Amino acid sequence: MVGRRPDILHFHSFAKEHTMSNKENLGSPYASVFTAGNDQYHAVASINEFGPIKHASSLAKVLVEQKAATDEWEALQMAHCSVKQAKALANGDQYHKLAHARLQKEAKQQHEQASPAVFPNARCA
Repeated sequence: MVGRRPDILHFHSFAKEHTMSNKENLGSPYASVFTAGNDQYHAVASINEFGPIKHASSLAKVLVEQKAATDEWEALQMAHCSVKQAKALANGDQYHKLAHARLQKEAKQQHEQASPAVFPNARCA
């Protein structure tokens, strides 16, 4: 691999070791982008048209019907969280992006502490 620094190669192998197994993996992050965007569109459109209470109520009923929730109480909790998430996304909040960046930073720091630099005294001309 021409042009890639050895320390970057070590970090990538370290990161791969600390990821979820294939059994737990959610698949490609690109695969769910359109589904998530479409669902967010419908959440915002419904909340704008009918209000958050009516939308959350309808969503809770759908969650029970689709067996995504085990009972009405769980469905209410899930609907509440989903409506809050839709509002946060509509406001431009990207908490998952921030959490991902934090984990990447922590993994890189752990890797740097665990293994010394490949060429610690090397200078670039």
